[in-house]
Amino acid sequence: MRKTCYAPWAVLLLTGLIGLSCSRLDEIPQSETPETPGKTMYTLIIKAEKEAPTKALEDMGTTLKSTWTAGDKVTVYGPGNQLLGTLTASTGGSGSTTLEGDLTEAPKVGDVLTLKLRSDSYLTQKGTLDYIAANCDYALATATVETVSEMKITTTPASFVSQQAIVKLTIQDAGGNALAVSQLLLNSGGRTYTVTPDSAISTVYVALPAFSNQTVTLSATAETAYYDLSKADVTFENGKFYTITAQLRKQPVSSITMDGDAVKFLYGGIPASEAL
Repeated sequence: MRKTCYAPWAVLLLTGLIGLSCSRLDEIPQSETPETPGKTMYTLIIKAEKEAPTKALEDMGTTLKSTWTAGDKVTVYGPGNQLLGTLTASTGGSGSTTLEGDLTEAPKVGDVLTLKLRSDSYLTQKGTLDYIAANCDYALATATVETVSEMKITTTPASFVSQQAIVKLTIQDAGGNALAVSQLLLNSGGRTYTVTPDSAISTVYVALPAFSNQTVTLSATAETAYYDLSKADVTFENGKFYTITAQLRKQPVSSITMDGDAVKFLYGGIPASEAL
């Protein structure tokens, strides 16, 4: 079962960012663990639902549609964060599936299992929904063990929840013209997310962990020119899909460098903090 909710359109980032909408996402899971030869294997079966985006992500305009894909991998952890094994989605094409796999150790009835899809790795991305679905679509769920009988384990159903916001950025120049960027840096809270598409694009999708009341700086390279935009008091919530039109200003940047997680800009040899 997949739920989608709509929120009213609102201005997100003062002037320069236009057309914000948010809507509930759908989610799912992944990861891997090898089987251990010589150990007894217990079969675990879980009914799984997605409430918001996970695997196959499709932009529906103001919402994201997400479905399971047969073969999706989910990592299972027991109490104390003990790795128990990996489950596989048996069917795809909808928001429901059955996860099944073998565990090297059997949990006890009443144990709460944690299920994980992929990892919370967002620092480098490609700017597409396909990339996010395959790499950044981190989702979590829990399930309580109901029975352990004859080497088979059953649990309560698992409902996966996205652990990130997904932002659709329509990049424009100050005149409102589409701006195809070959690289986009999004900086917030001292962390920089680098988006490098395979070819220049003006519509960029970025997965981000939630943050609130932060200053966000967008810095882009388009052909041989540099563009940027900075806005204060920005908030993104996990499990929501935001659509934003961002109008960036052209800057006489001489270089962009990284210092740890921070981005440093030089405008004609002058640090950006002094030039702007």
